[in-house]
Amino acid sequence: MVQSLKYGLNYPPLTDIFTQYQSHYRIHIENTELEFMRNINGINVLSLFDEAKILSFLENSTIQIETGRRLIFSTIASKAYVKTLEKCLSSAIYHGVEKKQIMIFALDEETIQFCQSIDIFCVRMNYETIFKHSWFIVGHLKQAIQYYIACHNCDLLFFDSDIAFLNNFKSNLLSHPSCDIQITDECKEPRKEINVAKLNIYNIGFMYVKPTRSTRALFRKWMKREYGVERLWDQGIFNQEMISQCRIIARDQNEKSVTYQFYYENETYTMKFHIVDPVKYINYCSLIHNKHGTSFIPDKFQRLMQFAREKNVSKPSFVHFACVQGQHKFNIMEKIEYTDANYDYLFKLFSNFEWMPYKDD
Repeated sequence: MVQSLKYGLNYPPLTDIFTQYQSHYRIHIENTELEFMRNINGINVLSLFDEAKILSFLENSTIQIETGRRLIFSTIASKAYVKTLEKCLSSAIYHGVEKKQIMIFALDEETIQFCQSIDIFCVRMNYETIFKHSWFIVGHLKQAIQYYIACHNCDLLFFDSDIAFLNNFKSNLLSHPSCDIQITDECKEPRKEINVAKLNIYNIGFMYVKPTRSTRALFRKWMKREYGVERLWDQGIFNQEMISQCRIIARDQNEKSVTYQFYYENETYTMKFHIVDPVKYINYCSLIHNKHGTSFIPDKFQRLMQFAREKNVSKPSFVHFACVQGQHKFNIMEKIEYTDANYDYLFKLFSNFEWMPYKDD
């Protein structure tokens, strides 16, 4: 309790007051922008969302003191990926994500039942009313979710379920308030630092989006290209948009940020990207042979370990098992431990794991 110096009265700390009454802060919905989803190339994507249920969840989620906004952690999953989802969520919660911040979009009843069994909020996306199931359609639904949450003025970290979180990463994400989007890139080699003068393609499997007019405009532009053409890869379209339709107007090597400008809907928008540290946020694609799937290259990880020592980083924030195919993905997600996983542990795990054998051409 805090005592008033003037009157000698006791009051709870301001942080307690903030937490106690934060649910009274109503969600401000950008209704005009949300209406865009009602007709994307003739498709009513908004009809896929249980709006009342989602709004109730958002209004009761935690407001971050650092930003004054709610921060939501979300992914989309089906019964085929429940095992990877379980490890992904368990590791995130262990490293500081609150259960009441997590929202899962389920593609089937089995995923709903799984989330209920671990007390995680889950909402069904009845996509079958509009789409046939495909790998491409699941990608399109991701952008719809990200845009939907941005229209409710909440920060959103959207992540693929083949990520194992190995350290507390929230404070790091919240330390870049001037950035609209924080994202990983994809490179076939380990690096000590991001070089903003020579950007790689982006990997959208880990994407932190701040709800701004610019980010919402980018998602409208992105979805306008995707919807109506079934077999378009979401990450491919995103990178095409960033490379060919957005102009870089500033680079900051110290901040590891790039500022883009693009034109859409008769208006010019500006937004800043922060590319996360490749030593802390490990993309497994950087550890494999350039030509051969999941074949682990020990020398590459040893270079990564050297970079970590030089930067005095003891543990990575996560490993994203992008580029790992089929049963290998499920097996490695099952094996990986997240409570005390440093670089030495990961090196031993990956070195002893039965990856797809590499055959020299």
